[in-house]
Amino acid sequence: MEPWLQETTAGLASSVSAEPQAPGLARASIPPRVSPAGGVTRSSAAGKGKFGAVRCSLTSPSAVCSAPGCCGAGPPVFSMAVDWLGFGYAALVASGGLIGYAKAGSVPSLAAGLFFGSLAGLGAYQLSQNPNNVWISLITSGTLTAIMGTRFYNSGKFMPAGLIAGVSLLMVGRLALKMMEKPHDK
Repeated sequence: MEPWLQETTAGLASSVSAEPQAPGLARASIPPRVSPAGGVTRSSAAGKGKFGAVRCSLTSPSAVCSAPGCCGAGPPVFSMAVDWLGFGYAALVASGGLIGYAKAGSVPSLAAGLFFGSLAGLGAYQLSQNPNNVWISLITSGTLTAIMGTRFYNSGKFMPAGLIAGVSLLMVGRLALKMMEKPHDK
């Protein structure tokens, strides 16, 4: 074993954190093992149970990892919720353009569906990252409400204009409620 690894292993093996992570549990620092892929593998404090070894993205055994449950450096970090309704709306809009092209050969329908579907997807991604960032989603769904609502009013046909106008109107309402729930910093 290399000298630097022996020192690190000895230092980590002798240190045990007394701070409980859950009632009745203490987290121990486990000596690292360098994997052939270059990362560090550490056994979890729970040991050889259900999860076994945890793969760490660190390339140096002496570095401190902050991944939840990996090296015991900190509490779990929770990410924001994914905007599944927004991504579903984006998929509906994009698939509407694809279906319009497949059925009628309409290139404008394909282009508009993919353009607005992509914008709605970008808006859903931004909303997933920051719940206050509703503007792209709001502008996209508002524009589709106006365009497709006008087409539905003039033609009287529910498919596809009425469907997209109705779903877009629901998205505008949902986003407006989100804006009122969480005040924006101006």
